[in-house]
Amino acid sequence: MSSTPRATVRHAVIPCLDQVELLPIGGVPMLEWVVRECAASGTSDLLIATCADLDAIRSLIAPRVGSPGFPLRVEFVESAPRFADAIAAGHTFAGEAPLGVALPTNLFVGDAPGLAQVVETYYRTGKNVAGVVGGDFSTDEVELEPVLDQVVGRFLFTDAAIGHGLDEADLLRVLVTRHCIIGRRMRGQYLDVTFPDGRAEAGRFALRPPRPSTPTGRILDE
Repeated sequence: MSSTPRATVRHAVIPCLDQVELLPIGGVPMLEWVVRECAASGTSDLLIATCADLDAIRSLIAPRVGSPGFPLRVEFVESAPRFADAIAAGHTFAGEAPLGVALPTNLFVGDAPGLAQVVETYYRTGKNVAGVVGGDFSTDEVELEPVLDQVVGRFLFTDAAIGHGLDEADLLRVLVTRHCIIGRRMRGQYLDVTFPDGRAEAGRFALRPPRPSTPTGRILDE
């Protein structure tokens, strides 16, 4: 086998689709937790796509761009409240580079930042990646088709042309059919903070900013 380096994953998009992203989790807006996670995962160029509260989001994040724990470049764009529109905006932002995706209503508590985990699997396999939770998995990389209902909000997409305009579920099915996506078992505690009960549960955790964890893997060519 030979090893082939992949394009470094520096671009990510945070789709703010639920109009709750500024609500606090452990005293910090959930959006800020995920911005910090992206930075800790090696993201230098971040797009925040939002269907509401653009000025408030910009006021929260823009003053700290480039400071410790934040990406070097953050742009903001208004988007329709659809996953497909946010991903399209992300691909435009990233150009031909691979694109990380982090939904702010899904948080991960642990040593490895959530986005860094899917990026690591991309480096290992060269495929699109979707994070999964809840299964009894023996390896980090898992076949996605049997666990599509266990996908959570961390992704790595490599090609804007595949599934353009499709929302999350349809896009994942297309990628599965083409055999170009793999699941990533997400380590750490998964917190769904979309709804009040989940936010209350998350508030009981001792959340802290993620430690930097920039994946530097290489793909093995068969």
